[in-house]
This record gives sequence, structure tokens and C-alpha cells, in this order.
Amino acid sequence: SDWSSDVCSSDLAKEYEGKLANSIPKLGENATQEERDKFYTSLGRPDKPEGYELDPEKKNAPEWNKYWEDTLFSEGIPKKTAQALQSKLNAQLTSMVEAHNAKILAENTKAAETLKTELGDKYDASVVLVSRLWKEMGKTEVEFDKAFATETSANRVTMMRFLLNVAAKTGEDSSLRGGGQR
Repeated sequence: SDWSSDVCSSDLAKEYEGKLANSIPKLGENATQEERDKFYTSLGRPDKPEGYELDPEKKNAPEWNKYWEDTLFSEGIPKKTAQALQSKLNAQLTSMVEAHNAKILAENTKAAETLKTELGDKYDASVVLVSRLWKEMGKTEVEFDKAFATETSANRVTMMRFLLNVAAKTGEDSSLRGGGQR
């Protein structure tokens, strides 16, 4: 045997041995669960679903985190990939919620401005009347404005219109006509 071919083969074998030691083998179609677990772990999947650390600040609902940890784990997603996806998902959801909230705020503002324009100088008296009717007829201790403080639609204005209509039909709106008996 030629000593140069032995040296070359030995060097080549060492080179490939080093490359193969750090390679990730392809997962076969009929792989066992143990082979799958080993494969996914070699890709960077944590040892258990809780290992993803998707929500270190604990801002998400626990059931949301558990669902995604379990799903990502079962799909073999590496930890870094899962965290990147979570970050992008959170950014997209935040953007969508902010856009939705801005739209609702604009709707509320427009509805309130329209009502103020319609009622003109009777707006302030109408607010007082609506608040009184809300408390008396609604049998509630919650003030009208507080009841609608967290509304995500123009329900406050809709309720004001409803109560003003009830007041007109029941004669409760005398304060808007400039006094007189109820």
C-alpha cells in the first residue's frame, strides 16, 4: 500500500468525521418517537414544552402560553424559532388591537360630536337628564358615565339617544323644554 494514499485517506476521514459529528441526520418517514425526539432536540427544541420561555414578563394568559408551548413542542419547533415567532405574533396582534382601538375611539368621538351638534345648547341639560333617568329607572348605583367608561363602541351615545327618547315619550324631558311640570 502506498503510504501517501493512507495519509490522504486518514486526513480525509478525519475531516469528514468532524463534519459528520456536527451534522443533523435527516429524519426518516417511519421514525420512532424516540428518533423524532432526538432529532428535534438536535435542532434546538427544549426538553419540555415549558422550556420555550415564550412569555418571560408573564403578560399573556397562562392558557395562551400553554397552548402555544404544547403546539410548538409537538411540532418540534426549536426554541429560538419559537421565540422569534412569538415576538412577531405579539407585534402583529398588538398592531391589530391598536388599530381596532383607534377605530373605536374615532367612532365614539364622531358619535358624541354628532349628538352634541344635534342637541346644541341642550346638550349639557340632556346629559343631566340622562344621568338622572339612568339612576332612577335603571335602579343602579353606577353613574351613567362610569357605566360606559370602558365601552368599546358608541353605546354611550346610543343609550343617551334611547333615554332621551324615553324621556320625551314619558314627559320626563321637561327640563329640556325650559322648565314646567313633569
